[in-house]
Parts: sequence; C-alpha cells; structure tokens
Amino acid sequence: MLSLHRAERSDTLADALADVLRTPLADPMATEIVAVPARGVERWLTQHLATTLGAGAGRTDGIAANIDFSSPAALSEAVVDAVRATPRSHTGPYGHHDPWEPARMVWQVLAVLDENIDDPALEIIARHIGSGRSAT
Repeated sequence: MLSLHRAERSDTLADALADVLRTPLADPMATEIVAVPARGVERWLTQHLATTLGAGAGRTDGIAANIDFSSPAALSEAVVDAVRATPRSHTGPYGHHDPWEPARMVWQVLAVLDENIDDPALEIIARHIGSGRSAT
C-alpha cells in the first residue's frame, strides 16, 4: 500500500508516519519502505520514530527497526524495475545498469568531449575547461 502525507512541519509528518507504522505488517519479517530526501532526514526520522514506536506508556524508550529509508530516486527506480519485471542482478541494488543514470553518463560524456574537443561547436567548453586547444 502506498500512503502519501503532506504537512507544513516535519514533526507533523513524522507523527503521521508513526501512526501508520504502529500497525505491524502481516509478515513480521517484511520491511517497511519510507522515502526520504537525505541521510540527515533518515537519521532524524529514525530517532523521532524511536521515541514512540514500541515505547512504554508515557515513555520515550521505543525502537525504530526494519525500515528501509530509500531516496525517492532509488524507490522510483525499484518500482520501475519491478513493473518491467527486470531481474535483479549483481549490477546494483535495483538491477540493470541504466546508461542514462547521471553518475554513469558523466564518463561517457567526458570521453566524447575529449575525443571532439577540437570541434568548433565546442570552442566555449574547450576554453572554459582550459584544454589548451582552441577550435578557431
């Protein structure tokens, strides 16, 4: 099930998430998945949830465990892979190598740029990176 909550304050969202997570999944070994924009948010959210989940009455001694805090990009990639029925492999956490993934594409673009730096269309880039060559 996908739940989407919006609020102006992060603590309001965290409290709503805690309400959702209080109801355990049918499979006790299943992992809850929560999308977070950054590792700092993950750490804060884990600490916030631990003050309520599993805590005794009137106490803040709970625990937040078995929660997969994925980035929105990683989560959407996992969903697309699942829809495509792409088998998971040893290429990464979510399966295939995507040639359009920015981290992978950088090296391909740099290789093409290096091979074609003398092209007059790339004169501004050549000058900017200080290639020592100018397409004049």
